[in-house]
Amino acid sequence: MFFQIKTLSLWLNFGGMINENEQTAQNFEEKVRRLMSVYQSIADENTSLKKEIENSRNNLKTAHHDYVVLQNEFNQFRIATSLNGVSDAERAESKQELLKLVREIDKCLNLLND
Repeated sequence: MFFQIKTLSLWLNFGGMINENEQTAQNFEEKVRRLMSVYQSIADENTSLKKEIENSRNNLKTAHHDYVVLQNEFNQFRIATSLNGVSDAERAESKQELLKLVREIDKCLNLLND
């Protein structure tokens, strides 16, 4: 009878180990599922942020281009209006501005030729 009780005790402990192992496996599986879910949401957010960065870069390039165009138009307007000035000092300043623009154009042409 002692042998039967010992055998029953071992069998119950072994059964408990199986349940414990199954529970551990289920816990591990659940943690892996949560990890995969978190990974997927982070990957989706990363993709969205990359698109947002690309859009911001494009907007910045467009704004910079617009700024350069407006700056050039302003400089041209300023030169044109200064040519209407009556004083010799204003004409000399306008001439210097025109010479500066010509030098800048020459630099650009040299870069293109190289």
